Amino acid sequence: MTKPTPFKRGTAFSFVIETPATTADGFFMDGGVKAQIRKQNNSNPSGLIANLSTSWDDTEITRNLTISDNFTDTWPIGLAEVDVLFMSSTGQKIRSAVYTFDIIRGITQ
Repeated sequence: MTKPTPFKRGTAFSFVIETPATTADGFFMDGGVKAQIRKQNNSNPSGLIANLSTSWDDTEITRNLTISDNFTDTWPIGLAEVDVLFMSSTGQKIRSAVYTFDIIRGITQ
């Protein structure tokens, strides 16, 4: 099991996900993408921490996706998970790996 990545609450969250090399360039160009961070093992509405912003580094190639949230002051302390749901223009859905973060408190207020 991979150790969760520590993340300090109140810090801007930014994480880059690279689509697999086997995915054709531009495969997601006319599709959609959605990313969320949730409390670990909680897919219920109560588990949602935040809907994350998404942006491609190149909208024609759609290879590297940045997911982010600048406002994390209210994120709960504890383990959280992120994944991305990619949708092609034909409706095909592909999910990324699940990434685990350990949200910890910051000291300086």
